[in-house]
Order: sequence, then structure tokens, then C-alpha cells
Amino acid sequence: MQLSQPTVETWRASIEGALATFGRNASPDSPKLQEAATYVLQSGGKRLRGLLTLAVHHDLTGGHGAPESALRPAVAIEVIHAASLIHDDLPALDNDDMRRGKPSCHKAFGEATAILTGDLLVGAAIGSLEHRETALDKQARLGILLANTWRDLCVGRSRRVRPPG
Repeated sequence: MQLSQPTVETWRASIEGALATFGRNASPDSPKLQEAATYVLQSGGKRLRGLLTLAVHHDLTGGHGAPESALRPAVAIEVIHAASLIHDDLPALDNDDMRRGKPSCHKAFGEATAILTGDLLVGAAIGSLEHRETALDKQARLGILLANTWRDLCVGRSRRVRPPG
């Protein structure tokens, strides 16, 4: 999906479109997990993490960088966030039956499917950073950052992100 003028509306539409595609492709071998992933990824939200990613990219490149290159990490961050919400809503944690006005994933698909969907999304988010036009060192750094962020989230630790280099 190509990003157009740098506005919140166009960026949000690009993120939403990419998330819809992500959900449809998340688990082609398991229709139930694919349905649950799509359900969660299309449940709305402000998409602040993805929007911030695109805004920082735009700012750092002076608006001259290829915005499509920032869409992949923006979506990966949103997917990690969605996975965290799935796990957070589980009965063993916050036991929330509703998320954004809809039944939470474990209520809509069962607890086992919710756990697997959250786990699937984490792996798929990190794996989605692989792209032939992105330097391998950048892919590795982004993947490590997301993996470390997920680990820190699981243990309840916030992470201060330092610029690379």
C-alpha cells in the first residue's frame, strides 16, 4: 500500500489497510487462528504507535524518505500491541470480557485460541520485518527491539528506547 500526503488520516488508513492484509495472511494453515487474528487486528483503536512510527520517519527524513519503508515497522508495532491486549484480557490476567465494545478474543474464540493467536502475532510481527529492500542489520535491530520489548512487557518492565548507534 502506498502512503500519500503525510496526514494522520492517510497514515491511519495505510496502517488499517496493512493490518487487514496482515490478519488475512497471519496463518493460512489455520483458518481459526487466521479468523481470530483478523478479528483482533480489525477491532479498531487509535493506532498511536504506528502513527508515531510514521511521523518520526517523516521527521527524520525531512519528508523525503520512502514512507512505505516505515509502514512495515509501524504495522509490526501495532501487531505486537494487539498481541499484548489479547494476553492481557485472558482470565489468568485481567479477565476482561470486552475490548473496544466487542467480545475479547478469548470470549469470541476460546482461551486456547486466544493464547495461540497472541503468540502467533508476536512471531508474525517480528517475521514481517524481513524485506529484501531493507538492510539486514536494520531488520535485525528492529526484530531484536521488538523481541526485547515483548519480553519487557511480559515481566512488567517499561523500556527506555535508545537511538541506534
